[in-house]
This record gives sequence, C-alpha cells and structure tokens, in this order.
Amino acid sequence: MKVYVAAPGQHNWPVIPDDIQDHLLAILSEYLNEEKLEISLKRSRTKTKILSKHPIKQHLAIGLRCVIRCIKQNQCSLVFVCTSLVPIILTKPILLLSQLHSIPSIRIKNLSTMLTKIFSIPHCSTIGFKLSCQEHEQLKNLVNNLLQIINGCEQQQQPSSSSSSSVTFIPGKMISPYQNPKHSQRKLNDAISTMAGTLHRNYLRRIYGDAFNCSYRCTEDQTLDPVKFNQCVEKCSSKITQAEQAMSQEMQHVQERLMRCIQSCEDKAKDSGDKDEGRLRSIFEPCVVNCANEIHQLLPKIENRISDQLKRF
Repeated sequence: MKVYVAAPGQHNWPVIPDDIQDHLLAILSEYLNEEKLEISLKRSRTKTKILSKHPIKQHLAIGLRCVIRCIKQNQCSLVFVCTSLVPIILTKPILLLSQLHSIPSIRIKNLSTMLTKIFSIPHCSTIGFKLSCQEHEQLKNLVNNLLQIINGCEQQQQPSSSSSSSVTFIPGKMISPYQNPKHSQRKLNDAISTMAGTLHRNYLRRIYGDAFNCSYRCTEDQTLDPVKFNQCVEKCSSKITQAEQAMSQEMQHVQERLMRCIQSCEDKAKDSGDKDEGRLRSIFEPCVVNCANEIHQLLPKIENRISDQLKRF
C-alpha cells in the first residue's frame, strides 16, 4: 500500500519509503485506537455532545462539499492519502478534521471518485489535519509525530536507518478541478448556437431579403413565361442555398473535429490498459473537457471565416 503526502501550496507528490510508511501507519493505528480515544468509531446518525466536540468521531458527519472545499482552500496543513484504511479505521473514504464547531450530518458519498478526479489518485481515502486548532491535544501530538517522521527528525533518534528513509519529491502537479463533460459540451453547444444566431441576424437575413426582393421583381415582370419565371425565381434563391451550404459545412467541420477529439480520448483511455472503470473515467472525462474547451476557443476564428464567406453573397 502506497501512502502519498500533500501539503498546502505544494504541487509534488512525495514518495514514502516502506519503512517510513509502516511507521506512519503504526502511529495512525495507535492514535485512532478506540480504547485510547474512549469513543466508538461506528457511524451514528444521532447528534451528541461528544460528536460536536470530538474530531475523530466528527469526521463521520462531514459531507463531500466540506471535504473538497477544505482541500481546495488549503485549510488542511497535512493530508494523508492512501489506497486502503482498513487497518486504521474504516473502509469507506473519510476526512478527519479538527473542527471548532459541529457540522450537520451529511452522508459521505462518492468521495473517492471526486478525489480521484481532482487529484488523479486511484480510489483514495483521505485523512486531513487542521493544525490551527489547539483544543485537541491528541490530534496535535499525532500530527507533530507524523511531521517529525516526514521531515526526517526520526533519523537523529535512529542513526541506523538507511538514507532511503528520507522523503523524496517527484516533479508533478495536481490536475485542474474536475469539470463535468456534459456541462462542457452543453456550454459549447450554447456558444455554437449563439454564434449561429449572430451570423443569421447579421448576414443570412440580408441574403434572404435580397432573394425575396429579387423573386418579387420576377413576379412584376409580365413578359416572363412560366419556364423563365421559375428560372428567375430559382436564380434569386440560389444565393440562399449557397450561403446555407457554406454555413452548414463549417458547422459540420466543427462537429467532426469534436467527434475526432472525443474518439482520441476513448483510444487514450483504452490504451492505458486499466480495467478499473473509475480510473478509465478519470482519463476519459478530463480529455473530453479539453476537447470542448479547445473547440470553444476556436469559435471566434470559425465565426470570422464564415462571415467572410457570407459577405460574398
């Protein structure tokens, strides 16, 4: 089991060696022991005075929005993320915070999926510690011990430990906050509709008006026989057909480009070789969002190109 450690403002995920990792888990297990805390860690829907005062118990009542907001705003001085917390406390994703006030009981739902999308970590659980609160000595001591291990202070007490015990940072960065692909595509569709409406008002209506006036002049010409009259009307309407075709082709190119990009996202997810649906989705969905954003940024150029074509009619 790998353990990742993230601190506020850092964009690197350090690699924790096995010996430090085992030490961290041992301390966590010790401090999260039910007997030592004198409180049950089982989930309870009943609000009690203990629930509002005790940080260990209170994490069961913290909702998803609070979790994400805390992480985004760097309110956690230290966040431990690991793929499994079975020997520590719960199998479900949790956030452990030292809070001054109680939080309304909200069901923790899809936390692992959300954290996977935001931090690109496969199905993780989280324990966060807010060091600004001085009321909970047990939690404060726990954090201090963990920080000593991570900062290498334990090496002075254990000179025999190998150099691999130090925490090394691997260059990397957190991915951008999760965006819903459906929302991005809806936003793109709205932008395309707005562009089409602008082109229709500024150019197509004028072309329609010219064609209608031209057709009206055909009806005023009494010298035309039925065949020549139809030819006159068709000639007047030809500009409408050409303008609509030009605009339709550009719109089709935009749609085809978007579909090609989405197809490449599907191929990218398949090529990863990962069978886990959540991790595949974490690869595919951000890619689709980028596709929609890329097309959205190109819309002004596309609009100018269509405008240049419509001006000729």
